[in-house]
Amino acid sequence: MTPGEMTSGMIADSIVNLCGAIGLGVAMITLHRRDPTGPLTRRLLVALGIIASLFLVRGTAWWIGSVVLNNLSAIPAALIPLGALIVTEGILRRHAPRPAKIALLSGGIALGLAGAAGLETLATPAAILLALFQLAGFAICAWLLATRDRATLMVSENRIVGRLAVGAILVIPFIITDFRVLFPDIPVRLGAFGSIARRYRDIDR
Repeated sequence: MTPGEMTSGMIADSIVNLCGAIGLGVAMITLHRRDPTGPLTRRLLVALGIIASLFLVRGTAWWIGSVVLNNLSAIPAALIPLGALIVTEGILRRHAPRPAKIALLSGGIALGLAGAAGLETLATPAAILLALFQLAGFAICAWLLATRDRATLMVSENRIVGRLAVGAILVIPFIITDFRVLFPDIPVRLGAFGSIARRYRDIDR
């Protein structure tokens, strides 16, 4: 699709995603300046970088009408659960079960490469698998956090876990709008808006 053929919905999607990438970039800079040597800083920067790259590649793809870039955006999208697991390990100060790591790493690579291949006949199945994979990854992280030994964490750390849980619940409706293959009637994809809103909420605390 050429830029001249862009619909108002695609323009809105592009703007939301590009703004989300810029917003997350600012959040990453703020986080690094605030706590450059913190135990969670590197992990958070990795996770935020994955999400920011998704918004940047996807927003640019929709803006210029690039099918190749749009397909490549599947790679960071599939790696988001791995980024969430990396942050979860940092919060809990212990490694996640090895099977969980292998599943999220291998699954992320497989789904990312499958999406990047851009096979039109597999667009809907790939979107369904990606949605289920992301939900499964978030569920694993939620389970690890919910079953944590609270006595091994400080009060402030347990409070952070609670905020993450509330933030995740608030962001889920926004994330769902990103899967337009599954929900074609949604006017604008707001996943980027939800992610950046949650990130600034966490940083401001």
